[in-house]
Amino acid sequence: MKEKDGAKVLALDSHREKAIDSEVCSGASTEVRYPSGRVVKLLSEEREGLMVRGPSGQVELTVRFTDEGPVLVFEAADLQLKSARKIDLDCEQLNVRSRDGICMETGGDLEQKVHGDRHVEVEGRSHQAARSIHLTSELGNVEVKANDDVVMRGERIKLN
Repeated sequence: MKEKDGAKVLALDSHREKAIDSEVCSGASTEVRYPSGRVVKLLSEEREGLMVRGPSGQVELTVRFTDEGPVLVFEAADLQLKSARKIDLDCEQLNVRSRDGICMETGGDLEQKVHGDRHVEVEGRSHQAARSIHLTSELGNVEVKANDDVVMRGERIKLN
């Protein structure tokens, strides 16, 4: 955005410019159409924010400005975050939901720290495989409960 004759100017492409001044933005919604077919709509004062529609008319991004800060809603086929170094997420609560599946892969170690209780519930089967598995209860019992038999197979089974 640059200034031209005292008004803010939004460059759409090398051939067109659209002037946006505070009077236009403070009233009804304002739209900017790009050569790609995308439309950026500045929402009204009551709804403070902006909306980006794709060439098909589908909403791709909505940014709402709230008293707590901006809220971004992406509605796209894919969302990719790439970083050469690291990505930090810091929030009060993180919820992840997938309709099909979740795959996590790392070339290094995976470390989890839980300061409260940890609960895992699997409706199907659960399988864990590793070179070796260590199970330690620092304080309290280790309880194994099965509806049917408990099967332990090993070269040697050592108890106590």
